[in-house]
Amino acid sequence: MKVNNATGKLIYFGDPMCSWCWGITNHLGKLREEFKGRLDFEMVMGGLRPGGGELWNEEMKTMLRQHWEHVEEASGQPFNYALLDWDEFEYDTEPPARAVRVIRDLKPEKELMFYEATQRAFYVENHDPNTIDFYKPLCDQIEVSFETFKALFESRDINSW
Repeated sequence: MKVNNATGKLIYFGDPMCSWCWGITNHLGKLREEFKGRLDFEMVMGGLRPGGGELWNEEMKTMLRQHWEHVEEASGQPFNYALLDWDEFEYDTEPPARAVRVIRDLKPEKELMFYEATQRAFYVENHDPNTIDFYKPLCDQIEVSFETFKALFESRDINSW
């Protein structure tokens, strides 16, 4: 049974901690709206650095700074480089990708908004998406119960990592 007039699907592969994904985020909503009714929109999350494990050292920080500067210059999206001054950080992209997946289950119409808010909280506000408290204000913003989110986020069904 067809619920809309869409004749195809636009599948977006992204990662909340991918800087180029942040660089194009301001275009995703426009793209989705432009093709609304003609193409369904599906988001597939993850893949950048699931599980982390890379050393948080000067080499990594220098590489990220150069990359982020390039993305910022090309896209106009803002970056806050203070994160690169942190003594410790685990660049694990699995938790925020999982969080977006949880929102798809709880409130699918807010998935893209949550994805963008996750990126902004990381790249602009320099909050750590590997901590559960990171997601509370984002859940509040889209009117999802944080306790419900947390239970699903930490469940075996979702957290098979």
